[in-house]
Amino acid sequence: MTEGRLGINPSQMSVVDKLGRVSWGLILLTSIIACIGFGMLYSAADGNMDPWASRQILRFVAGLAVVLVIAVVDIRIWVRWAYVIYAVTLAGLVAVESFGLIGMGAQR
Repeated sequence: MTEGRLGINPSQMSVVDKLGRVSWGLILLTSIIACIGFGMLYSAADGNMDPWASRQILRFVAGLAVVLVIAVVDIRIWVRWAYVIYAVTLAGLVAVESFGLIGMGAQR
């Protein structure tokens, strides 16, 4: 079996161990920058969370959850599925370019 850089087999690590190896400094820095953005959206809405800030917070939390799930999945799985993910993404881009509707300056 292939061992990681610390002599630990990644497939034998628990989810808690894998989360412990996440770069929490980077997560913290990203969260601080996001909080500054939330504050700016709150300020732009005259002290109201409703128009933009609350939705942006929900999107950030959802994105952070996706990042943590991706970080826990073994890298060999991502390597195995990389070409499929790439092909699906490329097909989606071609579909938007070919069949997307343009309205109010945005293509959907």
